[in-house]
Amino acid sequence: SHSNEPPGRAGAVIETGARMRAHPVMAASMSAGLVSAAHLEVLAKAVVAYPRLRGELREAEGMLVDLAQAATPRRFEAELTAICHQLDPGAVEADERQRDSEAYLHLSPISHGMWRLDGLLPAEVGTHLSALLTAARRRLRAEAKQQDSPDADTPDLDTPDADTPDLGEVIGTDVFGNPIHAHETPEQAMDNRFTSRSQVDALRKLLSLIAPATNPDGTIALPSVNGARPVVHLTIDIESLLDDTRDKAAGWLERFGVPSTVISATKAGLLACDATIEPMIIKDGRLVATLPSLQTVPAHLRKAVLMRDGCCRINSCTAPIDEVHHLIYLSHGGPTTMDNLAGLCWYHHHLIHHGHWTLAGDANHNLTLTNTHTGDTWTNPPPPRHDYRKHRQRKRE
Repeated sequence: SHSNEPPGRAGAVIETGARMRAHPVMAASMSAGLVSAAHLEVLAKAVVAYPRLRGELREAEGMLVDLAQAATPRRFEAELTAICHQLDPGAVEADERQRDSEAYLHLSPISHGMWRLDGLLPAEVGTHLSALLTAARRRLRAEAKQQDSPDADTPDLDTPDADTPDLGEVIGTDVFGNPIHAHETPEQAMDNRFTSRSQVDALRKLLSLIAPATNPDGTIALPSVNGARPVVHLTIDIESLLDDTRDKAAGWLERFGVPSTVISATKAGLLACDATIEPMIIKDGRLVATLPSLQTVPAHLRKAVLMRDGCCRINSCTAPIDEVHHLIYLSHGGPTTMDNLAGLCWYHHHLIHHGHWTLAGDANHNLTLTNTHTGDTWTNPPPPRHDYRKHRQRKRE
């Protein structure tokens, strides 16, 4: 309050001082001009993100200082994240589960007919939502450009005029099918309004696109939960998905092909349990070859599981099926057959993969749910089969 500095700058100085006291080795290197305050901030954020690794990171601080001296802050952040995942994968997974347990989403009406939306989202959910909102804003900009061109019903992107800059050739499409141009500038690729304001329009666009969505057979898409899976792009080394190795590496969630959020190998295995896998062979950091895409659960088996189970197979759960689970994990050699596939809701699928519960048996008959902490078990019989011929006969009588 007695400084001529703006509050934000004064606060930054105070935060840097607190980080220097918490990390004296890195602070001494910063005072000597060998590393920057940004390097110190990266280390402090890693300790906050992985509190169970605080002791290991403190012991390795001298080595981390040497690493920071030879890397930019951004590169140091990426390498430090990889080191954290290699130091103790179990601790990283536990910290990640702790963060996920704090996730919530509130939507409540307030005065004047407005609604308040606030929450904390897990990494994969937030990344997916952010990508969809970005794509929706691009769609809105394209529609605005079309409305500003009254002389043509459809804008001709291949014939620029004096008011339309040459954006170059179309090099791809975003998740909504809108073109991505080679020469698009950052100003043209973003909404010039405050992001918090434009997000409202983007969310409105998403809802308008989702509400009337239909399946290939013409049925309404949202109530029936079947069909194509929501797309979340994840890149991870294949060895990290195997349970018989301790050499676990981090996985990266992507937005438009660019890594944006890191997750543990355990969560990556959960997402890969029911997904489309695109194998890539990479050598010395370069892509050598790609292999044909494959589905861990083919479409015809997914449909069969949905018809057989009807809803989540966990006892007393009536939620719709979100994901198809391998009772014997793929990484353990489990087959992709009907007797090894069970339909689960999103919540219970996470519980099974986090090890607090196990689900075993023949999915075509009885399944046994076991609490790994108490050893208690519950038997889950298959859903009853309806004899429609008897129903029609009783109706005629």
